[in-house]
Amino acid sequence: MQSMPIKQAETLLKRQLKTGQAQRLTLLTQKKDRALTLETQAAAVTVIEAGFVQATRTYDRSAAGTRRAVRVAFQREFPRSHRVYVKVMKY
Repeated sequence: MQSMPIKQAETLLKRQLKTGQAQRLTLLTQKKDRALTLETQAAAVTVIEAGFVQATRTYDRSAAGTRRAVRVAFQREFPRSHRVYVKVMKY
């Protein structure tokens, strides 16, 4: 797990949505009390929020609102954060 600036983590999220690799990306706050997990498969993207909102949502990879939903969840879980911990697991 490594710490990185919030802007770099946001770019990493966007890049994961574009690639077709199956992997799991988890972002945690410094206190580790909030987390956002993005699981990507060939046809679906699962967004798991644990923090302000406890929710699991699955989106079609090619749907128009997928990127927006991920961005909104990101902003909701990390509103005032400057750095996050990132953990990447490839399947």
